[in-house]
Amino acid sequence: MKIDVKGAQQAKAAIEAQAKKMFGGNMYALVGYGQGTGNGGLVERAFYNQFGTGRRHRPFLDKGVELVQDQWLATGEKGLAKLAKNKGTMDEALTLMAQVAVAGVQIYITELKQPANLKSTEKRKGSSNPLIDTGQMRQQVSFELTNEQPEEM
Repeated sequence: MKIDVKGAQQAKAAIEAQAKKMFGGNMYALVGYGQGTGNGGLVERAFYNQFGTGRRHRPFLDKGVELVQDQWLATGEKGLAKLAKNKGTMDEALTLMAQVAVAGVQIYITELKQPANLKSTEKRKGSSNPLIDTGQMRQQVSFELTNEQPEEM
């Protein structure tokens, strides 16, 4: 998708200046499960669903963010426009974008139907939704803003 921003050079300079001022470099919005969400094996369950355990995998983080890609890109464009006019901050722009991405992951978790649960799993959970058991995984999707470049899996 092409992002058109009037005064792109000014926007770029504003972004770089804001990032340098706040963090001394680049900024990243990490969407997923951060520190403090590992209670009850949540991080492990999310990991096994995202990447699989030799059986089924359900890459809900990637797919959820992709689901709302147009919305978070549009939010980013608005944030860039504000930055170019010195009417917003990088932190505000990334926070809004990350909130849209978190909502996309939560929607994807809620609406996922395939690959279906095994019948024995449906019976145990009392639900046919593959990614919802207690609702904890959906409720605790969050984001973190950081200046540390994330390691790719």
